[in-house]
Amino acid sequence: MITMEQVGDAIERLPSLSPVVTEIMSIIDSGEVDIDTLEKKIYQDQVLTARILRIANSPFYGFSGKITSAKEACVVLGLYTIRNIAITATALGAFPPGAQQGAPGLLEDWDHAVRTALTAKVLARRYGLEKNLAFTAGLLHDLGRIMLKVSFPEQYSVVLDRQRSSGILFKEAEMAVLGVEHCQTGKRLAEHWNLPAPIRSAMAHHHDPDEGQHSPVVDLVHIADILSSTSVKIVNGHITTPRLATSALQRLGMNLEAAGACLAEVEQLNKSFGRLTDYA
Repeated sequence: MITMEQVGDAIERLPSLSPVVTEIMSIIDSGEVDIDTLEKKIYQDQVLTARILRIANSPFYGFSGKITSAKEACVVLGLYTIRNIAITATALGAFPPGAQQGAPGLLEDWDHAVRTALTAKVLARRYGLEKNLAFTAGLLHDLGRIMLKVSFPEQYSVVLDRQRSSGILFKEAEMAVLGVEHCQTGKRLAEHWNLPAPIRSAMAHHHDPDEGQHSPVVDLVHIADILSSTSVKIVNGHITTPRLATSALQRLGMNLEAAGACLAEVEQLNKSFGRLTDYA
């Protein structure tokens, strides 16, 4: 067993959110953005600049090799995409490949994060919700699990064994083996980085969207997380999946079959996005 105090100590050892990223978020959220000022701010962080250009030139955005400056990236991709890339870059930077060695099953976690993010984005677009925020919240929703795996790899191997043998949720296996679970950890990590409130809520409540204040982002990430799970089955054109809160569907005016219809588009987007670790 481990304690939340031990988890908190591990989180405190992570790098804080870059002051540059914090200022970028504040500039964009203010609604009064001077592109030249924003570009100068981005250039203060060379690692962030490299990641923004790498992501902007990825096949996912369709500008392969054509975006050569932070200013071009801001204009072509849009300010909120830049804001979300900055947040994502921070998350990737906190868990460099060296820190992930020995942590069980992380590649699958990153792949699931991308699928969840893409599913949330497609659903948000189809239902008139904020797609960029949905994408980032989906991408970061399971960072608490990654945090636990990187910080406590031996103990988490036991969690994986318990989950595979019993078929219970990871959250339940974590509580049984560790005494803490990834949603608690994700909430603590989001607070450490002072991430925007909707992303904090998604990290904390993606398994229990009826808890706390109801949020469209939490509902979206909950649905996207489950649709992206290997437990989803499609039988005779009907989707069956465990543990889905139908209340989340109802609040967003969705039904499961219509939501599941986005998966073919998600699969195509996933091919162009590639692996999240390619952007690290």
